[in-house]
Amino acid sequence: MALRPYSDGTEHFASVELRGGRRRLKAAFRVGAPSGLRSAWLRCHPDGEPEYRQMRRTANGIWERWEGAVSLRGPRLAYRFVLEDAEGCLWHLDQRGLHPAPPGDDADFVHLEHGPPAWLAGTTFYQVFPDRFDRVGGDPSPAQRAAAAGLPLPAAHAELAWGARQPGYRSGGNQSFMGGDLGGIRRRLDYLRELGVGALYLTPIFLAGTYHRYDTWDYHVVDPRLGTSQDLAALCRELHESGLRIILDGVFNHVGAGHRWFNRRSVFPEPGAWQDRDSPFAEFFYFKRHPDRYESWLGHKDLPKLDYRSRRLRDEIYAGHQSVVRRWLRPPYAVDGWRLDVVNMLARSGAVQLNAEVLREMRQAVKETSHDAYLLGENFFDSSDQLQGDQLDGAQDYHGFYYPLLRWLGGSEPQTPTGLRRQPPATGAAAGAEHLALALIEARARVPFEQAQAMFHQLSSHDTPRLITLLDGDRRRYRLAVFLQFVWPGVPCVYYGDEVGLEGGRDPENRRAMEWNVAAWDQERLDWHRRLIALHRDDPVLAGGGVTVLHAEGDVFCFARILGDQCRIALLNRGDESARVAVDVGCVGWLDGTATDLLDTVGAEFTGGVLTADLEPGAVRLLRREESP
Repeated sequence: MALRPYSDGTEHFASVELRGGRRRLKAAFRVGAPSGLRSAWLRCHPDGEPEYRQMRRTANGIWERWEGAVSLRGPRLAYRFVLEDAEGCLWHLDQRGLHPAPPGDDADFVHLEHGPPAWLAGTTFYQVFPDRFDRVGGDPSPAQRAAAAGLPLPAAHAELAWGARQPGYRSGGNQSFMGGDLGGIRRRLDYLRELGVGALYLTPIFLAGTYHRYDTWDYHVVDPRLGTSQDLAALCRELHESGLRIILDGVFNHVGAGHRWFNRRSVFPEPGAWQDRDSPFAEFFYFKRHPDRYESWLGHKDLPKLDYRSRRLRDEIYAGHQSVVRRWLRPPYAVDGWRLDVVNMLARSGAVQLNAEVLREMRQAVKETSHDAYLLGENFFDSSDQLQGDQLDGAQDYHGFYYPLLRWLGGSEPQTPTGLRRQPPATGAAAGAEHLALALIEARARVPFEQAQAMFHQLSSHDTPRLITLLDGDRRRYRLAVFLQFVWPGVPCVYYGDEVGLEGGRDPENRRAMEWNVAAWDQERLDWHRRLIALHRDDPVLAGGGVTVLHAEGDVFCFARILGDQCRIALLNRGDESARVAVDVGCVGWLDGTATDLLDTVGAEFTGGVLTADLEPGAVRLLRREESP
């Protein structure tokens, strides 16, 4: 079948109207004219039983547009299109594409009444690891701040000089602090504005026993090594005054053994669940035999796991008016969202499987407190079940973006960040672009359009080696990866220092101190990031448009970003040799004309709906059609 029908979740193909006092969804697809289609139906199943609505056709010189409508009866409606061709055969169009037989429902288009925050479109995040970003120090010292607040201060194995090599964890590396603080972040806000990012993601900032702070001691207290709650409020205020946003890291799957609720090492004067089996906090943990046998994160006894069967725990974390989640979303901080650590493990332990229930309740608490907040989850695996509109807004997209891209670029992928459990070896041979396209589209198809647009795309993080290191310093492929990060739909995030040339292997090497010596910066990489951040921010097609793959074979990957009648075409060649490719662009309405490369001075021509391009090794191109005067 030669048809290439297209639809997506933007308002150009899915809009809500009020008719007779009732809200209804107008859903549409388009196809090149003349299509030869006899008829089409909009198929949905609002109450579990399929319903069909006849669609109407309109046409202009290029497109046929087929449109149907259905009443909205709830916050979520899944739908697809059924097309009858000239021979009377039926075809089914969902987010995966066109099917000759009825597919399952998991890739249907989905309309959500309440999707992720609109401000995510065009926003680039910048991830800051506070201890390693920058430090101001000064008076009062962390010890003085802790004493003034009556707080314990974790003992340091070593106070490292800025940029020093961190000891391994068996040598006390978890207690090796470089002294980065909130004042250091505030000092660098001009740099972040010039870079063009729109939001910060901070790894944990609350009182904890280690420099990484994923072992929380108190969710209500900013770690004195970083500053005070007043310092956090000042940072948030300055960010918001500049039009930037900030999200915090919520480690709600487990706490540190020093947390005041557990208090295994008597960090706090009041007894916790470890000292007293009758403690009011004992129900917050999974004790098998008190006090030494309890569930912990992946067997780490320093990280006891939280038991969400306790309603009191839920009140403390998110449900109660004074809960952790709600407190930091309110002024004077008014943070713009939460990143949930190891969200795939949250509220799960053996027979206790409360993950979906807890995430639904947490989402309700977040949106009640700040309807525009971003709820992001860390999940290295398939997170589609958490991304159906009632739980997370988005996830760190290792499964659906990072790993497929890495397999295409380098033929291998790093182990899961813990490195604690055995797993199959990484693949040896690089996958072709056809496998990349399949993985990217499959991951998008299994979640609503708006959730797919809100997925968090990183090339490096505090949990993975920096990408340039994984690629053995291959600058050409690194440049190509950054291009795809900003041009493929999603929310890009730059890990601090990636943009200036910072390198680093597995943890802790990926957490080196930020380099502030400008003379040592990789200016070419910095310029590349700035250009792509600006493009992603300023071009509405890249910020919020849909996507369709045009060509994917071996070294060459081509796709189109679509927003109504606007289109951008991306071409990538990962190969070590030049490649000539003929791309069908008639399916996106490009019949005859010329295009401008938004990244270069070289243009392109297309004739009869075919674009022929010569791509140098490692080339990337981003084309916009030139409009006739």
